[in-house]
Amino acid sequence: MLDSQPELRSFMRSMMQIAAQAYYSDARVLIAYGMEPRPPFPQGHPVEEGDWNLLAPVRKRVPFYREIPLPEKK
Repeated sequence: MLDSQPELRSFMRSMMQIAAQAYYSDARVLIAYGMEPRPPFPQGHPVEEGDWNLLAPVRKRVPFYREIPLPEKK
């Protein structure tokens, strides 16, 4: 049914994202996952430090975008 109706597929995708965001921001769900039911800021949540060297090939690449001039300030 969703394959033949692209607008319904788009609507359902949006509804699923909204439902997931609401579910994972509910205090009862956060408590069940062992998290504090609070906003992530200003205290923040611990994030595992990654290996920044993995970005070296990306930094070496030639930019593939065009610079856009900033508007002059008045």
